Amino acid sequence: MPIIAAIMSILAGATAADAGPLAPAAEGMVQCYEPDDLARTCRSIAGYRLITGGTYANDAAVLISPTKNVILEITSPVEVKNGAVCGTARAKDVLDGRLRAAGSLVPQDKAAPALAQLVTALAAIIDKEVCTFYTPKDGVFIARASIDGIDRPELNQRVKWIKPSEGYKVSP
Repeated sequence: MPIIAAIMSILAGATAADAGPLAPAAEGMVQCYEPDDLARTCRSIAGYRLITGGTYANDAAVLISPTKNVILEITSPVEVKNGAVCGTARAKDVLDGRLRAAGSLVPQDKAAPALAQLVTALAAIIDKEVCTFYTPKDGVFIARASIDGIDRPELNQRVKWIKPSEGYKVSP
């Protein structure tokens, strides 16, 4: 379920101290989930923009169908709480998302049924607080997820901060 972490996962004007685990975003970096350094691919990529105070927009591109190379582009509000990045998974954010199939944007009228199905598939986390803690390990981070305060180790993912200029993309 990498989409869960990505959904909850480039700051404008925040200091590194304010951003906590998002400090690298202040330098223009983004998070690459489940990186493949040889192929320069990620299962998802998340960037962060400061909205107000301690609230950020998490702009994510998430691989939702590896066999058909379908990517969900979604923006969700998050905040840093007690050293974790937290946000509430909202159906609206998914329904407002955009789909790309094999690199091409799917028209919204054609994407709407698939987005609605995705909301159904994510029912277990919709309207629940998802928090991600980042623990350094072997040159990357382990993103450890909790849902409504309950650790969910099956959702853990490897994450590394990358520069957009490094050429990584979301791909199977």
